[in-house]
Amino acid sequence: MNTQSTLVLAQGSNPPKKPPTDELSQIWKSLIKLGTKVVLERKSNLFVAGDQNKHVYIVISGYLMLTKNNTLLDIVEPGQSLGAALLNSGNSKQTYPVSAKAIDQSEVLQLSAEVAFDLMNSDHSVNEYFIRQFKERMSYLQLCRSIENLPVTNRIAFFLLQKKSLLKSTTITRKMIAQAVNTTPETVIRTLAIFEKQKIIAYAGRKIILIDSNHLENLCL
Repeated sequence: MNTQSTLVLAQGSNPPKKPPTDELSQIWKSLIKLGTKVVLERKSNLFVAGDQNKHVYIVISGYLMLTKNNTLLDIVEPGQSLGAALLNSGNSKQTYPVSAKAIDQSEVLQLSAEVAFDLMNSDHSVNEYFIRQFKERMSYLQLCRSIENLPVTNRIAFFLLQKKSLLKSTTITRKMIAQAVNTTPETVIRTLAIFEKQKIIAYAGRKIILIDSNHLENLCL
């Protein structure tokens, strides 16, 4: 499937000089010299499962959903990468195993697979960044599998702890939390109401604030 029609090149705009996270501060200049800023409209695909892995991406702003077979695997945040794990496979026709879709309007830094591969081999810091990104995502997905048979209350507690940086954004809906923990939005709403009553969480508008992280951690044991 050709997904390029869903992308909008930022007209007359270079990638921002300031990196989206401190983790990228040492390598950002090298990356933006060779990359292109791309804008994704709301609910547009960056790529879909089966597309050839022609590019590597780093999220500049916004959030993207990683899905496979209509299952939400992860929510990708600013500073996180997509596609680099496939570069060392030795297969020049490697395809993306998952799909990536913008939740709201988002911006990504796009690097060709060839450029990203050369950077990883020539710059130790760049290579370390992409390896760290891969390990962190694999660790999260493995943790998700390890708790999938726990009660839904425990799974929601796990999500709140693992993705607490997302709670600052009103972009992340109760429906998305439900998709991430394999339950219904109604169950998420009821569980969050219980957490609020128990003073485990609080609300600032639509944003969730964690008050008692220790209680949530105990639910994940």
